Amino acid sequence: MRDTPTINKQAGPEASPLDLLVLADYHLAALLLLTAAVFKLREPGIGELLEALHEQGMLNLDMVILLVRWLPWLEILLGLWAVSGIHLEISATVMGVLYLLFTAAILAASGGHLLLPIDCGCFGTSESWPALVLVLRNTALALPLFLAGKRHRQWSILRWRPFSR
Repeated sequence: MRDTPTINKQAGPEASPLDLLVLADYHLAALLLLTAAVFKLREPGIGELLEALHEQGMLNLDMVILLVRWLPWLEILLGLWAVSGIHLEISATVMGVLYLLFTAAILAASGGHLLLPIDCGCFGTSESWPALVLVLRNTALALPLFLAGKRHRQWSILRWRPFSR
């Protein structure tokens, strides 16, 4: 009879279902930032969201232009940082805050009319969705990000950790 070889398990705790949820959400949020940035760079323009915020006096024209020019690059930097796994818990928190800021902007632009469609400009010029759908999407992406901790680094896509001991 053949002996079955023993499986050499990697040292460290196994991922719980909550850990897997947090990691899946983390990587999904990072990939969505990168995808959104690429679409915004391919089709630059002012979406209904920035237009509405400008019309309501929440953003002046200079701020709108600044966001249109630099937000995609910020999303690329943040998305690449997140995918690298370096200081995962910090990048997760920054992404969570960014998604909640997007949510606040959608709520402000919709004026409380959550069933009216709005083009958030998230993926360049695209079709409009009800504000409620966008709020739920962003909130569902943001909240698990705040649960990410140092223990999640060991399961990140790239396990490069130059600053750890």
